[in-house]
Amino acid sequence: MTAATRRALFVALLVVVSACNYRTPPTGPTTVTTTVTTTVDNHSNPTPTPTPTPSPGGGGTGGGGTGLGNRVPDPPAGSALPLPAYAQTELFAYAATQAGAAALVTVCPGTATSWAFMDGLIDRLRAKDTRWGYYCRRGNCADPSNDVIAYHATAGPDVSGAAGTIGVDVIGDLCGTNTPQWVPYAFDSTALWTTRGRF
Repeated sequence: MTAATRRALFVALLVVVSACNYRTPPTGPTTVTTTVTTTVDNHSNPTPTPTPTPSPGGGGTGGGGTGLGNRVPDPPAGSALPLPAYAQTELFAYAATQAGAAALVTVCPGTATSWAFMDGLIDRLRAKDTRWGYYCRRGNCADPSNDVIAYHATAGPDVSGAAGTIGVDVIGDLCGTNTPQWVPYAFDSTALWTTRGRF
């Protein structure tokens, strides 16, 4: 084979190769698209039920089951709480109301309305602090005072017979003029407190 023939064959081969359409794989980054299907099951995760607001409890440490939920915390063992500053104002405010004034003029032991004023005043005070109650006259809780209220000033539950009380005489000239007054007694660790069976 002559050199001229070899050259002709080489040129022909180049023509054939260049005529072929070879595809080269793409180079560089490749983007892949994937479709994701999510199924939501509304029954497996129900909407949470709102937590109800708790109702007030029964007066802290032995509030007597009043349901009021207001009670000054117990003082340290061996000590006593002072009389609350608001109490005197509450007495005179209640005595000035129509119901309080009407009840005050009828206060006298043994009458059908003898407890109306004391009950109304103590209920009003207990709305602020369930330590308020009735004063056991001469330590006898079966004979509560008709004109002295009691503040249980020591630690422990507010139950009939609880000791550690401050008494306040709230009616002057009982069975006479029945005048509202504020005359606190000194704290007495032996003075007793009672519910008079009301709370």
